[in-house]
Amino acid sequence: MPDAPQMPEIDRTGRTMVVATLDKIVGALGLTEEQNADGDAALPLFGAGGPLEGQRIGEFRVFSRADGTRVVYSALAVDAFGMDTHQVYAYTASDSAVPHLFLDSAISPNTDGTFHFGLDLIPRVDLGANLDYSEAVYGPVTEARAEALSQAGVMGVPSLGPLQWSIRSPWMAAAIVAPDDLRKLGSIVDVYVDHWLELMKNGLPAGIVTPAETAILDARDRRNREAMFSPRTNPVWGLLDKLVGPDVAQAMKDLLIKG
Repeated sequence: MPDAPQMPEIDRTGRTMVVATLDKIVGALGLTEEQNADGDAALPLFGAGGPLEGQRIGEFRVFSRADGTRVVYSALAVDAFGMDTHQVYAYTASDSAVPHLFLDSAISPNTDGTFHFGLDLIPRVDLGANLDYSEAVYGPVTEARAEALSQAGVMGVPSLGPLQWSIRSPWMAAAIVAPDDLRKLGSIVDVYVDHWLELMKNGLPAGIVTPAETAILDARDRRNREAMFSPRTNPVWGLLDKLVGPDVAQAMKDLLIKG
């Protein structure tokens, strides 16, 4: 009998990077995990239809604390498909102007064995109207970002267009890298995360966020998240409808929009 086909070997560098960041943030901020009624992750993910029907293929884990700080960790892995995707969305409280933190690592057959990497501090105010905020939040990461993205083997993401950039920040680090080159980006992750944790600890400099900006923080943030997790800006939602079913995909989206 012929040998059974072997599953593709998946590099776990991205998973290791994202999980280490999750652990660092949860520990530094003293967050508590929210679990479902069964004591499992907030939202376990199972395949819907086809060969993955009923199989556990991922989860959404949620961590929070009383002031409204909330972290959502997304994991979706199907070894048979060569897919391993991991994201951390670290959301600040509704009344905070400190940016959200986002880290993403994804490898799949669609990426030809390379990782798609994303890292950003998502602004809570209009950067075009607040130069002081831009300098306070992004000044300390500007040089590290330039150095990281200029390294050999670190390529841009051509599929990201102006619409996607408009709902993130100009300091987003987005790259396509081979597994060995992903390790080169570990230093920029440390810079962004450490800077963000300092902002969480010490807050923004006094007076750089105006009363008018403060008044719309929550409403602006809600609209920004709705744009980030819309099929109009990210076609992955159509794929998720097929992979886990439309109802579960909507539950994933709700957790991300809620924070």
